[in-house]
Amino acid sequence: MSKDEIQNWMLLAFAIALFFSFFKVYIMFNKPGVGLDTATQKDELVEIVTDALKCVDVKTYDANVVYEMIICEEFDWERYKNFNLNRFNQTVNTLYIIHEVDTIEELFESINN
Repeated sequence: MSKDEIQNWMLLAFAIALFFSFFKVYIMFNKPGVGLDTATQKDELVEIVTDALKCVDVKTYDANVVYEMIICEEFDWERYKNFNLNRFNQTVNTLYIIHEVDTIEELFESINN
């Protein structure tokens, strides 16, 4: 074999190895992770907070009271390990966006209708 043939074979081997490396990285990062689906968990928390807000009067609304009401009921702490007052407030802000409102009064009106 001549020097040029060896270089061509080495270049071909490098190209094949590079292709398989990129393919492996692509497969590794496009595989869903093991565990809970965070989008589903977020939707479930939105539903839980919406149901809790339906039971509260707008005039007596207090975020701490509603949060305590949610966690005192049959709340699955194993499933929602990261649910705290901050996460509750984020979920209420998500409800503002979902219902396209600006105030808590408008949110209560939108939820109850």
